[in-house]
Amino acid sequence: MPDSILYALTSLNEGTPLSLIEAMANEKTVISTAVGGTIDLLGRVEQEFDDFQICERGLLAASNDAEGFFNGLIYLANDEKLRKKLGANGQSFVQMQYGKARLVNDIQNLYRELKEN
Repeated sequence: MPDSILYALTSLNEGTPLSLIEAMANEKTVISTAVGGTIDLLGRVEQEFDDFQICERGLLAASNDAEGFFNGLIYLANDEKLRKKLGANGQSFVQMQYGKARLVNDIQNLYRELKEN
């Protein structure tokens, strides 16, 4: 993944895909089918096209829509500024939501709650 500029996930069904989180952590621009947890990971829709959506942290295309997915890929390939913005947004999100600091804080809070009860 280090030399890639995009990460594409074409799943028909997903929970919360670790591969997508890893790509975002590495500041890769992501495009995914809109299934399961991918929708939450990519965030709020900022712009809609006929066959794909630009979200806060990546692009979404409908499941089973190969043409829409392809059009999203082409759109990203032609817009370096957008790729950089989405990659940076994704990396920030993963650091905040899945980073070590968050894990340590969550564990500390859990122990405090258990101690109080």
